[in-house]
Amino acid sequence: PDVCYGLVAYRDRGDAFFVRGADFTNDLGAFQSQLAQLRADGGGDKPEALNEALHTAVHRLSWRGDGTARMVVLVADAAPHLDYGSPYYDSDAAAALAKGIKLFAVGASGLEPAGEYVFRQAAQYTGGRFVFLTYANAHDPSSGPGRETVHEVRNYSVETLDALIVRLVREEMAAWPKA
Repeated sequence: PDVCYGLVAYRDRGDAFFVRGADFTNDLGAFQSQLAQLRADGGGDKPEALNEALHTAVHRLSWRGDGTARMVVLVADAAPHLDYGSPYYDSDAAAALAKGIKLFAVGASGLEPAGEYVFRQAAQYTGGRFVFLTYANAHDPSSGPGRETVHEVRNYSVETLDALIVRLVREEMAAWPKA
C-alpha cells in the first residue's frame, strides 16, 4: 500500500507546547525522526489537551481524497479537558466519521475510567477500536510490560505496541479491495 504518516503531539496548557502537528508524509524515515524527538513530559493534572489534538488531526492534516483508508492511532494516558471550551472530542469524532477517519484509541499508563469512556466512545463511533497497554503491575505503569490492566475487560490478548499497531493496520487494510 501507498502509506502516509502524520503526527499530532499534545500536552496541556502551560507545558513546553500545547499541540504540535506534522502533516502527512510518505517518508517513513522523516516520520520516525519526528516521532523519536517526542518525550512524555509536563502535565500535573490528569486531563490533557486531547480535544485540541483530535481537532488538529481531523481538520488540519492534509487527508487524501476518497478511496483511501484513514486511521488515527491515538496513544494517550488521560481524558480530555472538558473545562476548556471547544473544540470537543465528540464533535470531532462526528467530523472524523463524516470524513471516513477511524479512531484507534490506545489507553496507556493506567488511563482512568473517564478517559477509557471517552476513548471507547470515540473509537466505537468512528468504527475504530479501543485497545490498551498492559503492565507487570497494572497500577504501576513504570513496572514495565506485562499482562495486567486496570481496564474493565476480560479475555484479552497481550502483544507489543508495535505488533498491535501493525495488526490493526493489517486488519483495516484487509477490508479494502486489492488494486
